[in-house]
Amino acid sequence: MEPFVRWILAGGVALVVGLWVSTLTSPWSSPWLAGAMGSILGLAGITVGLRRQLVI
Repeated sequence: MEPFVRWILAGGVALVVGLWVSTLTSPWSSPWLAGAMGSILGLAGITVGLRRQLVI
């Protein structure tokens, strides 16, 4: 599997898990903050994967 695909796949999984955790917990609790961080890291992973593939 190509490295950029791994980044995009891992970022997508982290984003989905983070959004679900944030949705199912009460706002500003520890699990909610963990879910928010997971979402941010997921977006970062997707961004890294896309940037590795693009030739600028």
